[in-house]
Amino acid sequence: ILKEQLRNLDLSPTLFLQSALKEFTDDTENELRESVTGIKTNAVIACVVFFFALVFSHMLSLRGFSKMDQDIKKSHSMLMMLPSEVFVRVPQIKKLVQNQ
Repeated sequence: ILKEQLRNLDLSPTLFLQSALKEFTDDTENELRESVTGIKTNAVIACVVFFFALVFSHMLSLRGFSKMDQDIKKSHSMLMMLPSEVFVRVPQIKKLVQNQ
């Protein structure tokens, strides 16, 4: 009797497969969405950190270059204060002043 009752039940295996497959794909889709969102968030954070590091390094180098420029101008003005006899005796100083 039990086998006959089971035969009379019209169990469609596709119903089980469809619901299981839909649940699996929904879970997988949610995981993929979360991972893509995480990757995008990490990329934005990395870009912001890189931008601030770039600005910070630019500010540090700008400070160094402006100090070096001031030192060069100071050296040039001090060389210009030398008497003309020094330029006659040491022609390298004259070339140095002319190159600046």
